[in-house]
Amino acid sequence: IPRGRRGRPPPPPVGRAPQIIRFLRPTPLVGELAEMLYAKLLARGVHHALQLRIEQDWQGYSAEVLPNFAPQTEDYNLPFMEIVQNAKATWGPDFKTAYVLCDEECLPTSKETIRAHTKAELGIDLFWKSDFLPASTLASNLVSSMLDFEVALKMPAFAGNSRSTFCCFVAFEIFCRTGARPQNQFIYNLAGPRLGHRQDTGPLMAPHEATDSLNAHTPFMPTQPHDIRWPFSLTAHVATLGDITLTPDPAVPLQHGTLCLDTSANMLRAFEGLQFDGNPFLPDLEYRVQNHTGHQTEWAPLGTFCGSRGQGLPLTGFAIRLKGPAALTTTCLYAGRYMGAPAPVTAPNGQWCRTTPPQNLLGLHLVFKPT
Repeated sequence: IPRGRRGRPPPPPVGRAPQIIRFLRPTPLVGELAEMLYAKLLARGVHHALQLRIEQDWQGYSAEVLPNFAPQTEDYNLPFMEIVQNAKATWGPDFKTAYVLCDEECLPTSKETIRAHTKAELGIDLFWKSDFLPASTLASNLVSSMLDFEVALKMPAFAGNSRSTFCCFVAFEIFCRTGARPQNQFIYNLAGPRLGHRQDTGPLMAPHEATDSLNAHTPFMPTQPHDIRWPFSLTAHVATLGDITLTPDPAVPLQHGTLCLDTSANMLRAFEGLQFDGNPFLPDLEYRVQNHTGHQTEWAPLGTFCGSRGQGLPLTGFAIRLKGPAALTTTCLYAGRYMGAPAPVTAPNGQWCRTTPPQNLLGLHLVFKPT
């Protein structure tokens, strides 16, 4: 991934792309250099990687290109001191050292000046790869960028600029290699004095989208490797957002293969309708919903929309059940997240999932467990 590449973010992790990408590895020479560099950083007590998009070419890109599609109020061109300050406010007292990822040749001031100011004002020690490797090794911009990339993948915590393709690819590569959403990825171009916790797997560049729990698909209930992952899809009509469709990828048996949608980061985003879809080879699935007027729909088969659109009628309950032979060997278990409820509400096999008194539905998680 060449440094300075100015393109679109990586594609969403669908199809077999993640399984292909996970087998792409750097050459042995680059891989060994990255391992050595990472070992040297660990010996110095470095456990955080921090991308500093402060280079001269980035400042030009921020002034001439980003304003065409990114809000100018977005903090995509912060000075280095604010970036480190935001990291310190987020990572707390354990954040004492950081590995800096940037193009040293294009820095607006020397790394020594940056290091001295950061240490004096914030007490944070910064390290660059040139502190550990000879200049001859870093003569190639491609090799230099690949070393930064491999180290960023290994670090327990990484923070970057979500408008940077490099930053997006770090999260995406971790997803491809591990099969799970990255847990300790952060972005610093979210407005405010702290880092934003990245929730997606890398494809989203807008900071408010990348940090929205809507894109995390974090399960409400524990999931197990032996859970049955039938590739049903879910379309939810959500207030202020419209239709959102989740289509699990049967080629990627991951946490993202479960049907889980959480809109609770914004209480205005209540579910107003649901529709499940499948194919002729899947078991029969039925579902019903209840809205805030108390109206309950009849049991509906796959492909039927239950609820409303554009009428301001939030759902306050739902129920799901399997039909036919599958119901004899499988438990249909689901959970809902409701406004004002301290924890998700769970229900099995056709029972209503709702609160007393009724509250707006803000999230849904569906799993199938063998009995």
